[in-house]
Amino acid sequence: MPDKIIKLSFNRYNTRKDKYGFKRNLKIYQANKIQLSSKLDKLAKTPSGRQRQIQVNQTWNYYKEKIKENLSSDEEQAIYRRRKYDVEPVFGRMKRDFGVRRTHLKGQKSVENDIGLVLMSMNLVK
Repeated sequence: MPDKIIKLSFNRYNTRKDKYGFKRNLKIYQANKIQLSSKLDKLAKTPSGRQRQIQVNQTWNYYKEKIKENLSSDEEQAIYRRRKYDVEPVFGRMKRDFGVRRTHLKGQKSVENDIGLVLMSMNLVK
């Protein structure tokens, strides 16, 4: 099994900014030039012949682990179970009975007004 794994080494740190201006700090790992077999040498390269790279977002991984930890506790699982009964049926009904799958307006105030009207109509129908 170990001979089927491409060996990667740390290459550099990188900062990427998304379209909203949020900065993401990434660690970039690159496949080693010499692998254990010629088959792995081929797999370690892209179709254009460059060494493969992967990007790891340490912050993202930290928060994913934290959420997993939180959801594994009994108290958090009870809260998550209640959510199914409290919140999600409202949105399901809004989609199924009222046909509201998205709002066609832009801007927070306009969307709040649009959703508010839908929720008021749902209350009136009750």
